[in-house]
Amino acid sequence: YYFIYGPEPDDVISGYRKLTGDAPMFAKWVWGFRQCKERYQSSQELLDVVQEYRRRQIPIDGIIQDWQYWSPAPWGSHEFDPKRYPDPKKLMDDLHAENVHAIISVWPKFDNKSPNADELLKAGALYSTVIPYVFPAGEGRWYDPFNPTARRLYWNQISREIFKYGWDGWWLDASEPELGGRWGEYRTFQTAAGPGAKVFNAYPLLHTQAVYQGHLRENPAKRPFILTRSAYAGQQRNGAVTWSGDISGTWEVFRKQISAGLNFCLSGIPYWNTDTGGFFGGNPSDKGYQELFTRWFQFSAFCPMFRVHGTGAPKEMWRFDEPTQKILADFDRLRYHLLPYIYSTSWQVANQGDTMMRGLVMDFRNDPAVYDIADQFLFGPGLMVCPVVSPGAESRSVYLPKNETWTDFWTGKTYAGGQTIEAKAPISRLPLFVRAGTILPYGPEIQYATQKVDPLEIRIYPGKNGTFTLYEDENDGARWKQGVHAEIPFTWDDAQKTLTVGKRKGAFPGMLKSRTFRIVLVSGNKGVDIDSSTTVDRVVTYDGGPQSITLK
Repeated sequence: YYFIYGPEPDDVISGYRKLTGDAPMFAKWVWGFRQCKERYQSSQELLDVVQEYRRRQIPIDGIIQDWQYWSPAPWGSHEFDPKRYPDPKKLMDDLHAENVHAIISVWPKFDNKSPNADELLKAGALYSTVIPYVFPAGEGRWYDPFNPTARRLYWNQISREIFKYGWDGWWLDASEPELGGRWGEYRTFQTAAGPGAKVFNAYPLLHTQAVYQGHLRENPAKRPFILTRSAYAGQQRNGAVTWSGDISGTWEVFRKQISAGLNFCLSGIPYWNTDTGGFFGGNPSDKGYQELFTRWFQFSAFCPMFRVHGTGAPKEMWRFDEPTQKILADFDRLRYHLLPYIYSTSWQVANQGDTMMRGLVMDFRNDPAVYDIADQFLFGPGLMVCPVVSPGAESRSVYLPKNETWTDFWTGKTYAGGQTIEAKAPISRLPLFVRAGTILPYGPEIQYATQKVDPLEIRIYPGKNGTFTLYEDENDGARWKQGVHAEIPFTWDDAQKTLTVGKRKGAFPGMLKSRTFRIVLVSGNKGVDIDSSTTVDRVVTYDGGPQSITLK
């Protein structure tokens, strides 16, 4: 056993990562919005959805191809039905031309007597037991990721059938492994690491390792990205985001997602998300579901991965009524304004062992009032998110942790910490409070993550000294590990009302050598709400050298 003292929770999690592996950087596009459903059934449908988002000027960075693209070919063939996906390479080229990245569902199971299954079986890489499928009807075998040969062969198969076309990431479904869905059936399996009864929980760790390492070996210029349904200690090192599974779209289930996500991230694995609206969700034409989906979408905008998914009626934003569409698009826009903050925070996760989605105890462990709060959290170091989890609500109770001053993101009104307030929460608003001393880099209006970074609004929330390091790099690739990136330090002196922008550290190809910073000291009606500020305190040109700006 290892004991990690801390005493701060961040120190404990950082120590855990030192033992089990650091979380790598994701490409910048990963932090944008991603649309999915069960399931898009053709190349044309995927492209139509993306182009409709572009036509409506709603920001998007990703679309996901769920299962059965291979049908009628065998499960595990990783082939594309030529009638529905006649030219997968052209599909990827067309999506990339729209500045959209695509993720595809890949499973660890194989129909009996199919070519890929035969290849794995010959190599001793498949379990001998034939398992009936959960759905749809069928049976087959699962591969053994505890076997290094099996991991390499599994990757080789998906590479030669899928990766060659240019797919950007991997959705590793049923990674428990699901098997036949019956409790305890894996205990009798013999794996390369021992009896299934002893190693069962580690299956997703080795499965994600197979894909992460294979992807990295084959194309280090593209940072691996994996979405997976299950996790095990250390899985953060495999570039994996875990989602909470095929959940129902109800208020009770939604409410539980918040504490589930916070507990998951407190375990040391930093990246998590849900099927926004529930996998088994409702219909966008239903008024009750419109409200639930809106509240869930607002929450999801502050999860590490921002993604809509579900079976049944499609849930692209334009499927909802016009008032709901506007709210969804507004929170999508907010997410994109926050990308400089989010990407910089992701650097702290990779470089310092930090956590992005933070239970309040991580920052306020000396305030006993936060110990039982399961529906508020910090997103990054400065934003406190307070989701609305009850139907018909126009406000919600919010506890403001003590020894801090808090600013309402929407109005600029400030509150002393150590009190509970009733925060306004009409359907268009999620209560969002900003910690005093926060320096918030707030990006320009964009349609995709890498479109532009300049000019950059710098929102300063007074009341306390503060620091923030703006991180930028090539947006993808492995050279960030070799120092090919730039850091710009910001320091706020609250007594002097002075912002110091330090000397830029580092550089990378394509870096803007000259930047425009639009600096706003947030107060009243200045530096509030989603739109970029029309009134700012100072506009400065930054060429990489240190400078101080006094705002009085």
